[in-house]
Amino acid sequence: MEGRKKSRIASEEDRISTLPDELLHQILNLIKCELPETVWNLPALKSLELHDVRFPENMRDIFIALVSLENLTLFFKKNSLKDFFVPCPELVNLEIICRYDGYSGSYKSNIVVLAPKLRNFTSVGIFTVKFEVSDLENVNIKMRGWIDDQDFSPNQLKEFHRRFTQMLPGLGGAKILNLELETIKALSSISAFLTSHPSPFYNLKYVKLPHGCEEAAISSNLRSYLLGASPTATIVTTLPENTNPRTTASVTSQNVVLQKPLVPPTKVLVDSGNLPKSVCIDTVDMGVQHVGSSVDGTDNDHVSSSSGNIDFGLWRGYTVNSEFVLLLNAIMDKYPETFEHFTTKHKKFTTMKLNMFCTSVNDFAKISMTTVDTEMIAEYRDVFADLHKLGFDTLRDKKMQEIQKVFGTMGANLAVGYIGDDLLAGPLFTRH
Repeated sequence: MEGRKKSRIASEEDRISTLPDELLHQILNLIKCELPETVWNLPALKSLELHDVRFPENMRDIFIALVSLENLTLFFKKNSLKDFFVPCPELVNLEIICRYDGYSGSYKSNIVVLAPKLRNFTSVGIFTVKFEVSDLENVNIKMRGWIDDQDFSPNQLKEFHRRFTQMLPGLGGAKILNLELETIKALSSISAFLTSHPSPFYNLKYVKLPHGCEEAAISSNLRSYLLGASPTATIVTTLPENTNPRTTASVTSQNVVLQKPLVPPTKVLVDSGNLPKSVCIDTVDMGVQHVGSSVDGTDNDHVSSSSGNIDFGLWRGYTVNSEFVLLLNAIMDKYPETFEHFTTKHKKFTTMKLNMFCTSVNDFAKISMTTVDTEMIAEYRDVFADLHKLGFDTLRDKKMQEIQKVFGTMGANLAVGYIGDDLLAGPLFTRH
């Protein structure tokens, strides 16, 4: 314990890290407090719940340090979070709960989740979320409790519900989509609006209805919106046994049978001038281990392996989807400055960023200038603005020049980064 304490910054602003090791275990709950900027050394922490807390500017570093975190619940009440990153390499279950806080409030929150092992996601409320993974096993979409319907007119509620559809493309990779009754009511209230929008769900197997709701209650417009991009998907009231999720989106908010017995939790109340509210810590057995964090790999290794149905390869020491290796080689050859500042001392996080970069760039690399439209420009700008925040420097401006030729001044401020036009519609990246 003494060795670990010496390695961290001792400060009255961080009373949590000074607690004995035996009190810091696998489950940590923080309720209505201001988090310190000190990065905690909790390498074996499995579950974390943050309820209406004030986040420091280095929250990303705090998440990165939680190298074993598998379950995360975030509850936002008064925060309008913008460009909020959640980099957790081992995260499996994520729940984000958002409460309405004024008309210009929480639905503008933009959350980017860098979690390659994420399988289960639950949302409550309206916010924008983007995932590194292309598919999710289970997605639960909830609206109950986000706002008080009695405080708003029917027209105001419909406006909220239309805005609600803006977050759904970020959940398009769901295989099993679980809808609660309030969510179905919200989408049904804008049934006519949905007819002018394509289905965002391209990977569906099942849409599960809540208890008491029958498939006959789903309008044809809503049905088309939910299933239009997944023609083999079905609407069910009970999932087949072999598709039931093995883990839940929240460990402490739902009934969960854990894989192994845990010792009874210990609860500690911490009171501090810099922690204005009480901090509740639930603890169970956890070991503390040293975490190595070197970044290595400068050679372009061509070694491949497989996990499930996904093939992986090595690019300069980093594990990436095998289809990305050619793309990365092409960009490195023509625009090496792109990768000058994307690495971090945590190799897992660097690998996650690299795969997110490839996922974002891959589709644009297959686009011909003749198919570019104004909607695509907006998406192009947003994607590369996010990539710039992850440390990927701007690519050369030939692509922007080509877009400006087509669209004039409309394309003048496209992005902080862009793909070179000579990478577009080339033989390596043309869809077959």
